[in-house]
Amino acid sequence: MQTLDIRTTEIGGDFVRGTLPADDHTRQSCGTLDRGASVALAETLGSTTAMLRCDEGRAAAGLEISARHLRGVREGVATGAARPATSAAVRRYGISRSKHGG
Repeated sequence: MQTLDIRTTEIGGDFVRGTLPADDHTRQSCGTLDRGASVALAETLGSTTAMLRCDEGRAAAGLEISARHLRGVREGVATGAARPATSAAVRRYGISRSKHGG
């Protein structure tokens, strides 16, 4: 999280919100936020949310992540939020991303 400067900004009852800056460390040569960096934000928030929901003595592990990139962020901060898509034993987490600042 330090290398990409991913920061947790809010922890709620069933969600975790965080940010990722679009800067020289996270932009591609074409000037947009690297898609891999945005997936790292999604994985970080989803994993953190899952860990917070685990019973004591248990751990969460990510098995698969699928991402669709709707538009590139050139500057500012990408904000993501992870929350459970289901309350079953196997949980999926939906991530939304938006541009702020810049």
